[in-house]
Amino acid sequence: MKKKILLTSLIIICLICTSLFLIKIFSIPVFNKETENEIIEESEVNDESITDNKTAIFFGDSITTGYLSYGYSWSDFIKDNYDLANCVNAGISDYRVSTYDDANKWLGTQVTNHYNDDINYDFVIMHGGINDLFYNTPIGRISNSFELSSFDSNTFVGGLESYIYKVINKWPNARIGYIINYY
Repeated sequence: MKKKILLTSLIIICLICTSLFLIKIFSIPVFNKETENEIIEESEVNDESITDNKTAIFFGDSITTGYLSYGYSWSDFIKDNYDLANCVNAGISDYRVSTYDDANKWLGTQVTNHYNDDINYDFVIMHGGINDLFYNTPIGRISNSFELSSFDSNTFVGGLESYIYKVINKWPNARIGYIINYY
C-alpha cells in the first residue's frame, strides 16, 4: 500500500511538471480568466513558432509508439501540429524506466542506441513508468550523488535518474521534458 501511495504521489508530481513543461515548450497561450482574452505582449508577437524547423526525439513505451491510439501517437500529434523539421518516435512497446524485471527492455538502453545519431535534437521528450507499475517495480530512493554509478536502475527512482542522466549528457543543449501517464 505504501508503495502505491509513493508511486501515485510521484505520478501526480510528474503530471504537474509535464503540464508546466508543455505550456513552456510549445508556447500554449495564456488567457485572462476574467475576459477570456489571450494575453500577448506586443514584443512577444512573432510569426515564427518556437518549434519552427527544430528537431525532436521521443523516447518511451507503447504509449509513445501509439499502441493505445491505433498507431497514432502523441508524438505524431505534435509533429502534425507544430512545424518540426524532424521528429523521431523512438518508443518501443513494453519498455520500462527500471531494469527490475528485464534489463533488455530498459529505456536507458533506448537512449544509448541513439547516441550515434548525427542530429543534435532541440527537444528530447521522455516517457515511461506504466510498465514499471504493472511489473511491481520497487520505488527506490533518490541518490545523494549525480554520478551514473550511484543510481540503482533496478528501482523506479534509480532507473529514472539514469534515464534522465543519459539524456542530459547526450543532448545538454536540448529542451528536455518528461511525460508520465496517470494510472
